[in-house]
Amino acid sequence: MSNSFCYPAPSLTNCSFLNNSTGYMGGAVYNRECNATLTNCVVFGNGGANTFYNGTYGFVSRVLAAYSLFEAGVTGYEGENNLTTPVSPFVSPTDARLNGCSPAINTGTNGANTTTTDLDGNPRRYNNGVIDMGAYEYQAAPSVVTLTAPGVSTATVGVAFSQNFTAAGGTAPYSYSVASGSLPPGLSLATTGVLSGTPTQSGSFTITVLGRDATGCVGTGATYILTVTAPPTLTNFAASPSPVCVGSPVTFTATVSNVNGPYNYTLTNGSNWVTGTANSMAFSQVFTAGIPNSQSFTLIINNGGSVATVITTVLVNPLPTVSLLVSGGVLQVSGGVLFERVIVIDRINGYEIRQTDSNTTGFFPVSRTGPYLVMVTGANGCRATVEGRIDTLP
Repeated sequence: MSNSFCYPAPSLTNCSFLNNSTGYMGGAVYNRECNATLTNCVVFGNGGANTFYNGTYGFVSRVLAAYSLFEAGVTGYEGENNLTTPVSPFVSPTDARLNGCSPAINTGTNGANTTTTDLDGNPRRYNNGVIDMGAYEYQAAPSVVTLTAPGVSTATVGVAFSQNFTAAGGTAPYSYSVASGSLPPGLSLATTGVLSGTPTQSGSFTITVLGRDATGCVGTGATYILTVTAPPTLTNFAASPSPVCVGSPVTFTATVSNVNGPYNYTLTNGSNWVTGTANSMAFSQVFTAGIPNSQSFTLIINNGGSVATVITTVLVNPLPTVSLLVSGGVLQVSGGVLFERVIVIDRINGYEIRQTDSNTTGFFPVSRTGPYLVMVTGANGCRATVEGRIDTLP
């Protein structure tokens, strides 16, 4: 619309400006020394900031607007009760009818209307409600696209994550995008609404997701906060005693950190396993030493799918191999570096009175019959016990 030196000033009601342009300025309204009034109008796709041109040649030109919808970024107008939108409110770039989610639906002012039908001959006020902005009245209830965020709002660094945003209302199919905020590094939002990936950084991340239906209607969900925690850690993993003798208990301890609630654990040397569930941050578990050699023990904890592993080495020493020989009134014991003999020398009231002798030679005189017990300590500190009996003296 071009206005130059006009009187009276033009006034437009329930008008639509869609995808107009000029080679200069004023894609919708070229205003020169004139005041133009727009009421219940929709203006979109007419040059952005060049939609209105208000020339000043001795008279200040203005566009006065009320109850009208403008493309975001349009300037050069003033007034009250106006709305803006970043997306087109129209069905298509060539059709000025309103789409189902246009903010122009039911937001005009009935007092400015002077007609009973729109450009299609449809009732100007659908169901006698509030009039729409624009030249066409939307002949149905407006569409509302709503978004639902995933129910899971926690993730762990290094653990695969996958959750869905879902949309309802409007017309399927829907597409999704991040409207505001930042995703955790390692995660991405697909246009299908799937938020997935493997997070690489801990922290709290806040996003708002936008859903768009097949007709271009959009809706945003509530703020979604995803908390990414650090993976569990294992420190101070140790075995005591170490070295240890075959058949003796060894206690494994470790400090567990960054876990949420109970965790599952596995302690193994590759051939035997101890498994269970624990809550304590101070891990402790007893394992019986088996085959003599240098063994690697692995502790694995799993906390909600997040795994931590630590390894330590334990030297398992063999027990001494003991041999016994009674000859010439002497008990000869070999296989170690320290020898102890225990014999029963008397019994009183059901109690045994025992005598213990020890030496480093392994030779013990035989002076009485009966049972005896020999304890032999090897060079590695491990001890073996052998029992025997002497029935006759030499």
